[in-house]
Amino acid sequence: MPPVYVDTGIWVALLDAADQHHDRAKRIIQDHQAAGFVSSDLVVGEAVTLLRRSAGPKVAADFARDVLDHQTCEMVRTEETDWRKGMDLLEQYKEHRLSSTDAASFALIRRLDIKKVASFDKHFQIVLTEREVIGA
Repeated sequence: MPPVYVDTGIWVALLDAADQHHDRAKRIIQDHQAAGFVSSDLVVGEAVTLLRRSAGPKVAADFARDVLDHQTCEMVRTEETDWRKGMDLLEQYKEHRLSSTDAASFALIRRLDIKKVASFDKHFQIVLTEREVIGA
């Protein structure tokens, strides 16, 4: 079973019990645990920053350590080609005001041919029409 790409919002909601989407994120992760998970270095960095603000530095640091120890997910490095293709997507979908992390993620997901994505962000459904997006 191929892994599920997990976007920032899922990690933040999962690890911050006060997040409005906490229960949804928990269900998504539980339902796809057997497949395993992958995220980019950009997503992990973004999640750590947001978790530090919402849940505190210990939660953020523990999440980062778990990722680095391969307990949470596989962290994939964003390559230069992902950045270049991502910036093309940023311009192509200018009316949607994509973040650079999302744009690079779209390119990375396509490069790795990941079929299933977990995200609360509607932009994943808009850009990745050829993929299954869970949660958006």
